Parts: sequence; structure tokens; C-alpha cells
Amino acid sequence: MLERNISRKDVFIAVQNGNVIEFYPESKPYPGVLIFHCTYKRSLHVVVGWDNESGLAYVITTYIPDNIHFSENGKTRKEGIKK
Repeated sequence: MLERNISRKDVFIAVQNGNVIEFYPESKPYPGVLIFHCTYKRSLHVVVGWDNESGLAYVITTYIPDNIHFSENGKTRKEGIKK
């Protein structure tokens, strides 16, 4: 996060207000989702794992989507690009 100049506040806002754009039900140790959020500053992706047993969410990673892997809207993964 810090290397990418993404603040905890940005991540918190993205998780609270963003949209789930991909599901990772087979992720270990917890199923995960990819959340997309766009502010006036930039688009942001946050990968979150969810522990159903404890009710806790874990931020796995966060990054700014690039045009190599995602369409210009930052939401749609380009054809042939693996998750």
C-alpha cells in the first residue's frame, strides 16, 4: 500500500463503498473478492478475504488497475488475462 501511495483511509473507503467485480471462492485460507472503487482522484482495486467463522475481513492487497490487465473503466478484465 505504502509503496503504491495508497492510504489506509483510501482502502477503508473503497471497501465500504466499492463494488465487488470478481469472486474468488476457492482462495485459501479464506474466500475472497476483488472490490473496485473510483474516486475523483483515481480508481482502486482491493482484494479482501472473508473469514465467515470470525466475521473478519482481511485486506490481501490493493493496487491501481492498469490498462494492461483491465479495460479503461478499470472494472473489466481484458480477454485472455488470468485472475
